[in-house]
Parts: sequence; structure tokens; C-alpha cells
Amino acid sequence: MDTKYVQNNIILQEAVTAKEIEQSTFDNIVLWQNNPELKDFHREINSLIEEKNFSALNDAFYNQIEFGTAGIRGRTGLGSARINRWTIGAAAQGLATYIGSLGQEAKERGVVIGSDTRLTSPEFVSLVADILTSNGLKVYRFERPPQVGMFSYAVRLYKAQAGVYISASHNPPTDNGFKCYWEDGAQVLPPHDKAIIAAVKKVE
Repeated sequence: MDTKYVQNNIILQEAVTAKEIEQSTFDNIVLWQNNPELKDFHREINSLIEEKNFSALNDAFYNQIEFGTAGIRGRTGLGSARINRWTIGAAAQGLATYIGSLGQEAKERGVVIGSDTRLTSPEFVSLVADILTSNGLKVYRFERPPQVGMFSYAVRLYKAQAGVYISASHNPPTDNGFKCYWEDGAQVLPPHDKAIIAAVKKVE
């Protein structure tokens, strides 16, 4: 086992004992450190541990951001409690899994993807498109960020099964999010919302 990993793990365990970080923070950091899919984040995590920046670690890992009725939104950055490639990717995979469970026709109807003009939006749009297409779903993408009304109309116009709008609404510029729409161009409602939430929670 990597010496740095062991040393940092000891620092975290001592921080839990001293109540400098939450047990949930420790658990989520360990999950990220042991996941090779998240290796791009490991250096930043290790730096924060070595600096004993427990405030930042708590802020980033105190919980796992949950997919709610309309999706997820929050501050962008490192951690399970933040909006980043992993949390956006998990939301996209959960949506893809659910649409796939509806049959081939649903996959062929596809998903419309749009976004606002936040700096992180282009990266997240590309990520969502890659994940959906890798699951065999058809994808429609705007060349430029559309207004929500135009995006919603496109979902109906192309008879898409769903839509994804990358935005955090009126949140600060540091935030972003993943909003899920259904075939009627409105934000997803029961029973589809609960089924998508369940699929997102199963993404490892």
C-alpha cells in the first residue's frame, strides 16, 4: 500500500478522533481515494490532508450531493458535496440507465442537452453527451447556450425522451448544476423522478 496514503489516512483518523472532521467526511474521502476513476482528484485531496486543511475537507466531503426531484446544483469544485465531473457524470449515468430501461425506442428518441453561460458549463455539456452516447442514446446539442424556453421547446420539437440543462438557475457564478426534463419539456415529475434518483444512487 502507498506510504503517503497510509500516512494521510492516519492524519484523517486522528482528525475524526479530535472532531476536526466529520466521520462522513472521512468515509467519503476514503471512497474517493480508493476509486481509480477519481485519480485526477487524488493529488488535490492529498494536498489538503497534508496541509491539515480540515475546514476545506469538511466543506467538500461532509456529504454526497443528492439528486433531487429536478436534479442537482451547488458549488463547483472538489468533493462529493460539490458539482464536478464525478457528480455530474453520476447524474448523467443514472439518467441514461433509466432511459435504457424504458426500451430501445426511448434510447432512439434521445436527449436534448443545453446549458447557460457559466464557465464550467461547456465541460459538463461535453461530459454528459459522452456518457449518454456511450450508453447508446441519441443526443441533440445546441451550438450556443439556449434560453430555457428554447431548450424546453427543442425537447418537444425533436420528440426527445428527456432533456438535460446544465445550470444553477439564480445561484452565484461559482455554482452549477444538472436539471432533468422529460418528454413534455417540463422538469421531470413522478414516477420518473424517483426512478432516476434510484438509478443515480446505484452509480459507483
